[in-house]
Amino acid sequence: MKIRLTSIGTVILFFTFVGNMVAQTSVNDWENPEIIGKNKMAAHVDVIPFENEEVAREGDSRKSTYYQSLNGEWNFKWSRNPDKRPANFYKNDFKTSGWSEITVPGSWQIQGFGTLLYTNTNYPFEKNPPHIPSDHNPVGSYKTTFTVPDSWNGRKVILHFGGVSSAMYVWVNGKKVGYSQDSKLPAEFDVTSFLEKGENTLSVEVYRWSDGSYLEDQDMWRMSGIQRDVYLYAKPKFSISDYHLSTELDSDFKDGLLDLDIMLKNESGSDQKSAIGYQLLDPEGNTVASSNKSISMETGDSTTLSFSERISEIQQWSAEKPHLYTLLLELSVESSEPEIISHQVGFRTVEIRDGQLQVNGEPVLLKGANRHEHDMVKGHTMSREDMLEDIKKMKKANLNAVRTAHYPHDPYWYELTDKYGLYVVDEANIESHGMGVYDYPEYGYRMSNKLAEDPKWEKAHLERISRMVERDRNHASVIIWSMGNEAGAGETFAKAYDMMHEIDGSRPVQYEQAWTDDYTDIVAPMYHRIHEMKEFVESDDPRPMILCEYSHSMGNSTGNLIDYWNLIESHKQLQGGFIWDWKDQGILSELPDGSEYWAYGGAFGPEDTPSDGPFALNGILFTDGSATPALEEVKKVYQYIKFLPTDLKNGVITIDNRYQFTNSDDFTFEWQILENGEKIKEGTIDLDNPIIAGDKQEVAIPLEDIEVDNSKEYFLNIYAKTKQETELIDRGHTLAREQFLLPFEHQSPKFSNKNKENEELSLFESEEEIRIENDEFTIIFDHPQGFLKAYIYQGQHLIQDGLKPN
Repeated sequence: MKIRLTSIGTVILFFTFVGNMVAQTSVNDWENPEIIGKNKMAAHVDVIPFENEEVAREGDSRKSTYYQSLNGEWNFKWSRNPDKRPANFYKNDFKTSGWSEITVPGSWQIQGFGTLLYTNTNYPFEKNPPHIPSDHNPVGSYKTTFTVPDSWNGRKVILHFGGVSSAMYVWVNGKKVGYSQDSKLPAEFDVTSFLEKGENTLSVEVYRWSDGSYLEDQDMWRMSGIQRDVYLYAKPKFSISDYHLSTELDSDFKDGLLDLDIMLKNESGSDQKSAIGYQLLDPEGNTVASSNKSISMETGDSTTLSFSERISEIQQWSAEKPHLYTLLLELSVESSEPEIISHQVGFRTVEIRDGQLQVNGEPVLLKGANRHEHDMVKGHTMSREDMLEDIKKMKKANLNAVRTAHYPHDPYWYELTDKYGLYVVDEANIESHGMGVYDYPEYGYRMSNKLAEDPKWEKAHLERISRMVERDRNHASVIIWSMGNEAGAGETFAKAYDMMHEIDGSRPVQYEQAWTDDYTDIVAPMYHRIHEMKEFVESDDPRPMILCEYSHSMGNSTGNLIDYWNLIESHKQLQGGFIWDWKDQGILSELPDGSEYWAYGGAFGPEDTPSDGPFALNGILFTDGSATPALEEVKKVYQYIKFLPTDLKNGVITIDNRYQFTNSDDFTFEWQILENGEKIKEGTIDLDNPIIAGDKQEVAIPLEDIEVDNSKEYFLNIYAKTKQETELIDRGHTLAREQFLLPFEHQSPKFSNKNKENEELSLFESEEEIRIENDEFTIIFDHPQGFLKAYIYQGQHLIQDGLKPN
């Protein structure tokens, strides 16, 4: 059968066809889940070169001749939506007069542009993936200039953005370089061909929301902009493009097994002969291993060279004893200066064996917290000094583990956790909480999720996960990979699990939403109750359980921590967890009278601004980093050294060393005797022998010469204090303590219901209150409700407000 179209029909069909073609080709990059970036370089470890071995040994890439920071004050224009943005701002002749200045890195809302908002699980825009509301999707237009040093001539120049939220386009000298999304991982572009001699112009267009925002629905302030470091670095055109390390221990955990793959790429335009090698230096700078190989490469080729070495009597890395070695890679080419790369290396083995997570053959308990990157003044941008302060406070409070909730953190964080010793659960920047439907009640928080089940979103998930692994794989402190948080279950994450083990088989992979399916090596539930943990132990599951979140520290909370740890320390499969969370996410704000306070969700923008109110304040630190009362509770429960009552009447106690790699030589043990709270005797404990990790020793406190007053109470306080000063912790810092009531005969004072004149207590009753009193005190109850509302003793009010059930 033939169909004949009229001329009008033909025209209609033609324009319909053209319209469909235009619609198919004009989808915005920021509303297309299958576009993760354009011209973005593949993920890799840090390969910034140093100009000589002396600088490389120091290891600070910012001091390299081939590094140039672009941080600072940039020109900035905020626009409410893409239609109102200055579309041609990237052109060289565009004038930015009248524009504002903004600090890079930094969140633009915290600097006065747009609205700060906080939500927990709900998306802050209409939910219609992958689309973003066009009327309110603010765009930030950034411009700055830079000059490339003459010494970089002939080298490849890379432009690095540490983290931009949530999507961006980049131009250099008016020419489009590329596109990227993913707020918490680097985007790098080869800008060599875009550069000009002298001053160059860099333009960046940042979108607050993109389809990537559907995968960034974390419980935090939603901030935008260039929020991590921006810099340039220069590499030879024949260079080390990446390198992969495996630094495990042998089966006896004595020798180190170094396996090193070095990737080379020749973009020099000519064939090259070279030597590639490495040195491994101990903390004193002595070479403990080295090797070299010669290679010839044709232009345009890529190759991988591998090295293996067994190093006897290696110093192990652990969170308790974070011994590090310096690895130097050197590529030497004829008629050119060498390329030298430096990295701090820790030797340790991480495995799940006998149903337990083990480090260097020892089961470890993860005494952790979840950490957001948050500063009350700078928003999602943290200084290196602030990161170090976090580490100090964690170590002083007996924390040994951090979950990077819920995204990969700034690269410098991992340098610190390597150096000072924290076990890291490195988590991918994936959370689509607002898309989830909780239809698996038997699994608690497990959800079905449209994005996790849609093949169109598979690439976006896998890219975020694989790029994290490729960036952080060489860090000793990363002992577990996490595929994300509250983003549903299903085939996408099963594929991600296989992919992660293929990329890096040296670490376990966890994912809370997998529950007990076969694509998680650790069962990692959140907010599991104690009876549910007992039920898991009684099941036949062979894996360890580590709570990815527990003991939600909001308000007057964290007090049942000891109940969790009494259970955890009783069952080998229970291996700790991560408190939610480390620090309150308040924003330093000012009242009209000039006084300061910490604002939370709902404090900014018009009344209809989405908000989950004070739910951002869940920390065991206050917003300014000072300790909440909960931190002292955490420190006490997390302490490694336990003091057990053995024979208190004769002053005998047991010191139980529950460290895995630390013996008692690191500590001084002190004791005090208190009589009604006043110190009457003190001393130190001299141990017969050092208490090795996992061992115990009985000690005796001299009580025989105490003159006991039976009308008083006596307590024994005992402390484990640091013996040596370190960069993080002062000498004499208390890391463990205990108090025991000594079992001396004690006569409690007797109280009478009569006053001094031997009269009965007075009782007054009305419709409003019940009052009981004598000359010494007054107690008042609210009559209708039965609440105690006042307690006055010798004229002093002892409670400010009534006691009520909560």
